[in-house]
Amino acid sequence: MRTIILLLLFVVLPTWGAPPSPPALSGTVFVYRYKRWTRHAAKPLLFCDGQQIAPISNGTRLRLPLTPGKHELRLSDRRNRLELDVKLDSEYYVRLEAVEGVTPRLVLVPPAQAAYELKQTKPLAAKCLTSFAPVSR
Repeated sequence: MRTIILLLLFVVLPTWGAPPSPPALSGTVFVYRYKRWTRHAAKPLLFCDGQQIAPISNGTRLRLPLTPGKHELRLSDRRNRLELDVKLDSEYYVRLEAVEGVTPRLVLVPPAQAAYELKQTKPLAAKCLTSFAPVSR
């Protein structure tokens, strides 16, 4: 009985009225590939800071919450890299361009243009995503 009382005093009661933990502070990167017939079967792998995120299918999009700081996005070919300096509560739009005869590449897109293009995509299936823990560098 004495151990239960001590447990309550030292473990449960100090956390009883504790304020909730603050939400994770981050910026958001939207990566998308709008639907086109050219190279429609290709699914380049997206990496962020060296960690595999997902294969990007034709006509799909995904949302990456990233901690503030520098992050590197790249595709599986390792040639195309996009470095982003993510700011707190900012949004960035990155389009994967897959053109016939050219290596797929990542392009930073202005928000107004991305808003129109994102409407033509659908969210990437959750089963395609790998576990990803963003780390600021």
